[in-house]
Amino acid sequence: MDNEQVAACDGSSRRSSAVLATQCHSLLEAIAGLGQTGSVAQHVVVVVVVVQRVYSIPVPSASIASIRLHSKTSSAAPPLEQGKRRLCVLVQDSFGMFSVVQLHLLDRDDLRQYCRAWLGRTCVLRGVKVVQRVTRERRSSLFSLIDSLWPPLKQPRECHGNAASMPSKRPPSFCYVLSGQESSVEPVEESSSVSPLHLPSTGQTLRDVLQNDHKTYCCSFIATVIYKRIQRCDVGQGEVWLVLTDQSLQGSSPDWPCRRTVPLHVNASCALTSCVLKALNDPAVCRLSFTDAIKEHGFLLCVEHSIIEVADSVDSRLTQEPPAQPARLDPLHVEVTPNSLCTLTGVIVGVDESASYSLPVCSQCGSHELQPIPPPGWSFHCVSCNSTMDKPITKVQMEVFLSSASVQNCTIKVKCSDYDVSTVLGKEVGPLTLYVRVVSRRPSLWISLEEICL
Repeated sequence: MDNEQVAACDGSSRRSSAVLATQCHSLLEAIAGLGQTGSVAQHVVVVVVVVQRVYSIPVPSASIASIRLHSKTSSAAPPLEQGKRRLCVLVQDSFGMFSVVQLHLLDRDDLRQYCRAWLGRTCVLRGVKVVQRVTRERRSSLFSLIDSLWPPLKQPRECHGNAASMPSKRPPSFCYVLSGQESSVEPVEESSSVSPLHLPSTGQTLRDVLQNDHKTYCCSFIATVIYKRIQRCDVGQGEVWLVLTDQSLQGSSPDWPCRRTVPLHVNASCALTSCVLKALNDPAVCRLSFTDAIKEHGFLLCVEHSIIEVADSVDSRLTQEPPAQPARLDPLHVEVTPNSLCTLTGVIVGVDESASYSLPVCSQCGSHELQPIPPPGWSFHCVSCNSTMDKPITKVQMEVFLSSASVQNCTIKVKCSDYDVSTVLGKEVGPLTLYVRVVSRRPSLWISLEEICL
């Protein structure tokens, strides 16, 4: 620990009293010196760190005790407090050590103000407590973010004190989770510029992301959302699947071993702001910015530390030209993955009659949200477009089996609509725009698809 003694209070009106504090530049040494209290007390020590990332995590609505009881009686996750998140910062000291500091509650739309105030700044930590020590095996997504910040732009100092616990040449293998309040993080007043230790997210194209050979790594990019499948439940408790593309994928030649589009899974732990939700609920395509998304085993996902924003509101250094519409899709192939899009031309060779049905839809907008109007007319009211009609259109939904010359030795089942059941067998259809629902490879390849409109 440094011997330098500094004033923890500069006499400003924001400080309640002037007390001496020991300024420490090592998170490990500060944590090792906690003693029995387990707290970096405000009047004892302040730790100088750089704020590398600012994000939020879901907040369980139950108490710790009830969560433990819940976990013993149920495998389901505890309920989340509606609309509330806990502010978190990922900090790094000058020796390269990282810690996550969990702070106060905030609304999901309040995160940006803390990003502007703290991100990249040199700050002091005070009044924080140790929650737990986590390792790579327990928090792989967190360490994929940490790995993306290593090595630092400025080489860390030589280790001292607990030197054996903190290798300066390799990324850390563990990380402490701390807790505190909003006042626990305070920018150093004389340092209003970005710290030389700060590593900002670097924008990539989707082609760069897909061609990266790392099994797990963090990536940031802007992409056009051409299709979305949102679970209809409270925001923050459901899952969202997005199908993305950009100019680097759409402009590529069709014979290269990459895809025209790529699916991305938004975990329920990832915060979606009001602006993002509005964009996703709009039927039109939208462009979103994804910061610190994870590519893991070839799949893209957004977790708690990932930030999703509407592309118009982000830094221009991540921006690239949007692809032309409509987007080009890959033809169905044997290596297709679930939740992706493809095209297919084939011949209907069978009908799954148990999965076929008909339903009335609006003659104006095609919605099935119809409400009958009582006699004498027995007309129908459409909730979606607020229109009234005497006779809705009857739409047939069926699941058919297709044979295609482009995909051999495979059972292909397609959920489609608007076909005459009596004349459907032997009919050639396509090219169809399809969403991949299920892919099974045992005992043989079986693909379930759904016809969609883009």
